[in-house]
Amino acid sequence: MVQSFKRKRNMEFWEKKGKIPLWRIAEKLNIHENTLIAWLRKELDPTKTEKVLTALNQVIEEDGVS
Repeated sequence: MVQSFKRKRNMEFWEKKGKIPLWRIAEKLNIHENTLIAWLRKELDPTKTEKVLTALNQVIEEDGVS
């Protein structure tokens, strides 16, 4: 039996993101939404991870989402 599963990349981001649209996060990063999508296809390096999570946290604070 072959076990097939896909490893979820950037798990911390996806768990925290919830229903926040990607374009809102991309806007905070001053990049296009498609650029963010391309970044998230692979595991982010620590520097990019920090930038993306910081932008996500800013959106969460602005929206009052917990």
